[in-house]
Amino acid sequence: MLKVYVNTCGPIRDSILELPERGLVVIIGPNLSGKSLLVSSLGGVFAAVMLTDDGRAFKSLGERLAGDEAWRSLYELDVDGRNVLDPQSYLTMDVEYESPSDYVKVLSEVIHKNTEYSIGSLKDYLARTILAAEICLARGVKPWLKEAPPKRPFSVDLKIEGGGTTSFVSTKLPAGDPEREGYRELVKSVSLIPLPSLGVWGLNISRPNIFVEMYHERRVPTPSSRFVRVLRENYSYTPDYALFSSIKGLVSKAWSEISGMELDSEKDVDIFEKRGEGLKLKVFGDEYPWSLTSDGVVNLMALWLVAGIMPFFRHEGKRPLLSVEEPESHLDPYSAYLLPRVYAELVRGFDALILVATHSEAFVKGVEDSISEGLLDPGEVGIYETRGEKKAFRLHRCEIDESGRIRNSRLTTIARKILLKT
Repeated sequence: MLKVYVNTCGPIRDSILELPERGLVVIIGPNLSGKSLLVSSLGGVFAAVMLTDDGRAFKSLGERLAGDEAWRSLYELDVDGRNVLDPQSYLTMDVEYESPSDYVKVLSEVIHKNTEYSIGSLKDYLARTILAAEICLARGVKPWLKEAPPKRPFSVDLKIEGGGTTSFVSTKLPAGDPEREGYRELVKSVSLIPLPSLGVWGLNISRPNIFVEMYHERRVPTPSSRFVRVLRENYSYTPDYALFSSIKGLVSKAWSEISGMELDSEKDVDIFEKRGEGLKLKVFGDEYPWSLTSDGVVNLMALWLVAGIMPFFRHEGKRPLLSVEEPESHLDPYSAYLLPRVYAELVRGFDALILVATHSEAFVKGVEDSISEGLLDPGEVGIYETRGEKKAFRLHRCEIDESGRIRNSRLTTIARKILLKT
């Protein structure tokens, strides 16, 4: 189990978040209560761990930077024509090296020499900038401040314990103006002692429909969205067809339940990707590009993308940590209700840990019923609410009984009040 001590995460203060080995952790709360920032921060931390770690198909960091053009593009993130991640932007001259590991050593030395503060190593530099890019771009802002007056930075101060080790994350983002203060200010604004992988690699999905736009580079991509694209373009894994069928089944069940129109999930609906054209939806034989479908369909396409790369984590011997903000966004309520069933398959099939920030009582009801139907074990589920306290919020953990009912939840209480008009 991982234990996260939240000293500060936006408006959340002095709280503890416990993450099981695998399962589903849901954070419920009002707008601007800090739940999405917390989820994306944790997703960003474990994405930084993955993108600075070594793997089998993933290769070593040195091989990725020195020789493999496909993987190297992960670290060449440009925003407004300015390079945010690329460690080679620090090089003032050509360097000679005999091996990829030697190349990493040389880059670390150059980066350390060109900074006014101790940065540690190239991995440390990349972990900091990846986390900064993940949090900022997921929140819809640039990694630095240019506006005048500047937007109020969001602060994140976490302590993460697990596997006998302790990590600290402390950052105030966005950073300063890069034209005035230089890009070092971005890295300087992030203090991160990354976790050893603990067998866990992360992806920050952020808002799913926006993630698809980043995947197609209609927006500046996060490192996580670029990773999914590079992986899909360069590696082929046997997909989990049962998981794909569950996603298509979600579409057909919701359509049938709400409209009365019957669909055969295996014949009448499909999600697929055409090289050079992107994601597409097929319904009754007609194909629709992702950009011409609804935001709700695009949301489910993000889930389809994630499902397609899950075998990568199994191949690498890692457990995936997925952070998702408002997965119910733009979905009809029945689709939101069915969504936890697909998440349960990710948990069972890949030992996934899924962190969700939501407002949806339909999603929460789906979690309850997934437990009562045996799809999720109560010990695999954590439900937290952000509750107001002295102009701030604290995380409150709700109890879950063996039948799956979430006790003392304000969200379900509000839902009953609305439905019963009390």
